[in-house]
This record gives sequence, structure tokens and C-alpha cells, in this order.
Amino acid sequence: MEEIAPHPVGWWAELLATTDRFDAPFFLEELTSALSPRVSNPLVRREVELAAATVNRHLLRPLDAHLADDAQAARSRLRGTLDRVDADSTRLAEAWVISSAVNGDYPGAASSAEPLLGAPSMLLLAMTALRFERFDTALAVDLLAAGRPPEEAIRYGALVGRYAWWPKWLLEIGTRRAMEGSLDEGVMAALDMCAFAKMTPAQTHIARKLLSGDARALRTAADHLENIGEPAAAADLRGGDLTPVALAAKLMTS
Repeated sequence: MEEIAPHPVGWWAELLATTDRFDAPFFLEELTSALSPRVSNPLVRREVELAAATVNRHLLRPLDAHLADDAQAARSRLRGTLDRVDADSTRLAEAWVISSAVNGDYPGAASSAEPLLGAPSMLLLAMTALRFERFDTALAVDLLAAGRPPEEAIRYGALVGRYAWWPKWLLEIGTRRAMEGSLDEGVMAALDMCAFAKMTPAQTHIARKLLSGDARALRTAADHLENIGEPAAAADLRGGDLTPVALAAKLMTS
């Protein structure tokens, strides 16, 4: 994968706002696990880990006033330590990232952590923390890494994720179309019909070519459908509607 330019804070804020299911305790715990071993100063490393653990306890029990007080004290203690030990904020970058996270600045923490952890790792951590259900996280991460906007990556991840039970060849087509930007509900409907069609290997071969947009194969399939009395399906194929693909694949080998 090509090197990815770090994303600004606003971009991370947009990504993390794509769901109201963001798992802040998970995000903070995983970020701390990844970065705290890299903090060179033992005193600061201990303060980082203590602050993260204390704040996480509060995040898990937000109505506990005692835990809220403990969390605030831990935040202040970590910031005071960093101000004293690393006043110019240059030598303990990992600790400053955790300081941002324990103070609830998750977009800022993600933006600062990205150059330290690498974009793929940071993107995967963030996407996992968003806790989408029936979602293709790997596809969304690949799209984000390719420069697609968060809204688009989330939409495609959700589209493909709904159909994780499909055969591998259909998922590959869906993934490729998503990367190309040519995946929509209509294409997904056509893929879904193929998944239910119980095709033979020969029929699968034909369907794969049609779903991949092979112009010659689409013309041949449309002509065949028209010749055997399926003019509506033929017209759909010629018009770019892939819904008849499963029918065409079946009839062309019967």
C-alpha cells in the first residue's frame, strides 16, 4: 500500500461522527496499549497508563461521581507531568496523544497517533471502535486508505457487510466495484439474486463476466434473452440494469 498522508483533525471528527455507537473505552484502551510501550520515560509511561485506566473506569460507569473525580484528577496529573517533563511537546509524542484521548479529544488523538502507528493500523482501530453491525470493516479501511471520504467508505462497508454469507466470487465483485466507485443498490440486488440462483460452474462463469461489465458478454446475453422470448430482460441488460444476470446465466446454459 502506498504511503498515506496523515488526515487532519476535522477528517477524523467526520469519521468518528458517522455513528452514535463509538466505543470510547475500547478506543482509549487500544490506543494506550499501542502507544504506552513506546513512551521512553518510565515515570511518564506509568502516568499515561494510570490515567488511561482511571478514565476508562469512568467511561464504563459514567454516572459514578467518585470515578468522575478520580478521572479528572488523573487527567490533570498526566497533563502536569507532561508540562513539567516535556514542556515543548516534542519528545513524548505518544504520551501527548494519550493525554488528548483521556480528555475526550478523540479526533485530535487519532490525528496525532496516525503518523506514529501508521494509517492502516489507526484506521482499523478507529473503524473497529465505531461498532458497526453487519459491516465490512476491511473494505471500509481500504477505501479510506485509498482516499475515499468517510461517508462513502461507510456506505460501501455497510452495503457489502450485509451480505457476508455470499459466495466468495460475489463478494470479490462487490468489493472491486466498491473500490471502483460503481457499487450501488441495483448492483447489490443483482449480486443477491445470483447468490440465491444455485448456479453451476459454467453459469457462474457467465454471471461473473456479466456482473463485471463485460460489454461483449452483455450484448450476447441480451441478444440471447430476446431470441428466446425474454425481451424485457434483454432491454434491462442493454439499459445497464444487471438484475437479469442470474436469469441470463441460467438460460444461456440450458
